Amino acid sequence: MKISKVAYIISHDDVSVDKNGFTPRHRGVAGTIFLHKLLGYLSQKGATIEEIEKSALSISANIATLGVATSSVLNPITKKYVSIR
Repeated sequence: MKISKVAYIISHDDVSVDKNGFTPRHRGVAGTIFLHKLLGYLSQKGATIEEIEKSALSISANIATLGVATSSVLNPITKKYVSIR
């Protein structure tokens, strides 16, 4: 059996707020795909797991996803749009 080294990287490219305590929490969104693509590229080019992990930590700390709404909020109970001003 072949044993491979593994590194664990968390992507922190978006911050959301917990609905109960308004505690900020991290979740990976679009920037995570960018991170995976870059790390895959490094792997294909022969980078070591240590080099890939170092790059991943640097990239993960410097990416961000911005969400933008294109319409008003729809109340799921009343099925009416809510005007936010």
